[in-house]
Amino acid sequence: MEALSLREKVVLLTGATGGTGLAIARALVRHGASVFASGRDEGRLAALASELNQEGPCAHAAADLLQPGAPDLLVKQAAAWKGRLDALVLCAGGARFTFFERLTKDEFDAALRLNLTANVDLVRESLPHLQKRKRAWIVCVNTIASREPAPPRGTAYLSAKVGLRYFADGLFSEIRDKGISVTSILPDLTDTPMVPESLNYDRSTLIRPESVANAVLYALSNGPDVCITEIHLRPQPSLRLREQGAGGGKA
Repeated sequence: MEALSLREKVVLLTGATGGTGLAIARALVRHGASVFASGRDEGRLAALASELNQEGPCAHAAADLLQPGAPDLLVKQAAAWKGRLDALVLCAGGARFTFFERLTKDEFDAALRLNLTANVDLVRESLPHLQKRKRAWIVCVNTIASREPAPPRGTAYLSAKVGLRYFADGLFSEIRDKGISVTSILPDLTDTPMVPESLNYDRSTLIRPESVANAVLYALSNGPDVCITEIHLRPQPSLRLREQGAGGGKA
């Protein structure tokens, strides 16, 4: 992976200030990419850009993807920064995890918007720019749960994530002849705030965000003859809970 060079590649990254997004942003810049980072928190984005600009080009724009028109504006800003766009890495996501009967309609709709339809809007706006490149990439950071029997309390989040996975599959079949790869990254539980301490997992058995970032780099490393359509990430040690008294809440 150290031989990979993304020099001269402009990448729009959403969810850049989250645990996984932050690791991806750092990895992209370390390998030479010019990164246009997006998230909701302007202060955290500015701090990230200040850090990354010590190593390579990074610009940023705060965007609430739940707001109408925000995805379209974000792509326009990213493409205008360097005059082109080579890759779109979709890492923004999240939802309230609770039983369906406790979710309000607005909460369910917001989960679908953030995890599915906002990403579709970002792709739609990005495609005209990506099609101008001889080689381009769309990478969707999803979840392994989108390929497994659904657990309880994830109806809103997983409905959207399953939709995003099928969208990526279908999109690739439509645009593959235009030189655009579409990859879904499907990690298991990752050591980020989305897995709260209250679940009492032994954090050493969770996937590291840096490992997800490496998978994104791998997706961007393929030549013109192949698309890496899906990458599954499983923790090497079996997931386990912390022993009682080892810290954290009850399982």
